[in-house]
Amino acid sequence: MFRQLFPAVLMFSTLAWAQDQESRTTQDSAENKVFRVDVNIVQVDAVVTDKEGRPVTDLTAEDFIILQDGKRQEITNFSLVRLKDPIVPRSAVQKPPSETLETSLSPPLPPIRLKKNEIRRVIVLVVDDLGLSFSNMVRSREAIRKWVDEEMQPGDLAAVVTTGSGMGGLQQFTGDKKILYNAIDRIRFNVLSRVGSSSFRSVSDETKDLATPPPQEIIRRLLGTLEAVRYVLNGMGIFPGRKSLMLFSEHLRIHFDDGGIMDMSLSDLVKDKLDQVIQDTNRAGAVIYTIDPRGAVWTEITVEDTLSLVNDSDPTVRMDPLPDQDDTSNVLRKMKEISEGRQAEWLKSLEGLSILPKVTGGLFINYHNWVEVALQEAARDGEIYYLIGYQPDAETITEMQEGKPKHHSLEVRVKRPGLEVRSRSGFFSTTETPYPPAPSGDMLTQAMLSPLQYDELTVHLASGYLYDPAGQYLLRAWVHLPGRQLTVLRDQNGENYVSLETYAATTGFDGLIRDSDRMEHKIPLNTQDILSVREQGLRFSVTIPAKDPGAYFVRL
Repeated sequence: MFRQLFPAVLMFSTLAWAQDQESRTTQDSAENKVFRVDVNIVQVDAVVTDKEGRPVTDLTAEDFIILQDGKRQEITNFSLVRLKDPIVPRSAVQKPPSETLETSLSPPLPPIRLKKNEIRRVIVLVVDDLGLSFSNMVRSREAIRKWVDEEMQPGDLAAVVTTGSGMGGLQQFTGDKKILYNAIDRIRFNVLSRVGSSSFRSVSDETKDLATPPPQEIIRRLLGTLEAVRYVLNGMGIFPGRKSLMLFSEHLRIHFDDGGIMDMSLSDLVKDKLDQVIQDTNRAGAVIYTIDPRGAVWTEITVEDTLSLVNDSDPTVRMDPLPDQDDTSNVLRKMKEISEGRQAEWLKSLEGLSILPKVTGGLFINYHNWVEVALQEAARDGEIYYLIGYQPDAETITEMQEGKPKHHSLEVRVKRPGLEVRSRSGFFSTTETPYPPAPSGDMLTQAMLSPLQYDELTVHLASGYLYDPAGQYLLRAWVHLPGRQLTVLRDQNGENYVSLETYAATTGFDGLIRDSDRMEHKIPLNTQDILSVREQGLRFSVTIPAKDPGAYFVRL
């Protein structure tokens, strides 16, 4: 059990998140719901551009054709959505000034709290450290930092997340660039990456089969990336409008059959996981953009490769020469085999990176040597889009009512020639529930389990290990709540008090909860206590059991 201790130690540290308003709504209005499926309407968002990639804004409902399973549908709802113009021009956006001794000693300014109608863009930058090489991890990190410096606008909410190394420690939607810089600085190369230290392993006097299927460990890490993307998507649905998830990766090998996304051959587990990602993307009203930081890929021999005419272990043995060919011909043959193997490996690494944007209406950006420009292009995409809706047919309605989900293809076309339209490629006929699914009366569960939650009650949290003579593993969490955000109540006897319900948990690097407990606190306050709490806030601590030694994140 968690044990309440009063009084406790004043502290300052990392932001946790909680919620304090029962009136908060989690269901977007019809105007902001970019993807919606129920018995009344199927609504989808679509981006239309000309040959130069510029958005087209003068189309009407008559200019569109929408097909479900190849059958044309009658458009009943139609609107053009424009994001609010930036408050300042992009050229005037400046990064925060460098911290000086004077500013470091000053108390930090409180973060700006945006209301839902003040949010301009919601962007999550997901760095797949399970699928990036060392050099491309560095390039991705610097591109994100430059985007925050020069492109992030007032009214934007952003978050930086990694797929493998401490995802829970980086998650937070914010408009505060200092918080984002802190998250960016913590992005590091992951030794568990599916790629390794370089995009292609170097060759040392032997030709290896670079096109063989990935081993089981690589498949497991692939599933880790997809599950991390799902984890992020499950926290994005609370925000209005169209949300963008930018995935930086150079390896998302899926193995499709000719039948397409529904006929993958790798394994049922991977197929199911990918289907879940697509469903979560639609449910959250999000769009996935994938960015391959490799740019134009060189698959030929490089200076890192050592290819000679002899075997290193036995210099007297030549490398399997072909009959009737000289040494030069054999080396050229081996160089060709290596290049072809790398090309095959490169193409397979792009499978998932290309399919996720295609089915969700985003963009796959590769062959771009300037990663920061690729991110800039993706972030600006979708600032103008169309919402198109139609009444589902009787068969689809029956599927929803009977709870038998079925996948339906979806296609949006534009009659005007020379234009390109991007939209979601399909949906499952399942009636949507308010998002997130937890009941409105259980706000603490929503705050605890939904990642990237934008906090309404500021919680300052610090934690550390606690010595226990009994030999048990314990964590102590010190908590501070701003007093002016709390409401003082009065009971039947005229006594003043503050009522709190806390939900504390420890999670691992995978974001999964290890230990948790909920407690209710009724804290009596006299007149002097009320004044003190108003000025200094409320301070207390909880003791958290940890069943096993190791590193944990503490959430409260």
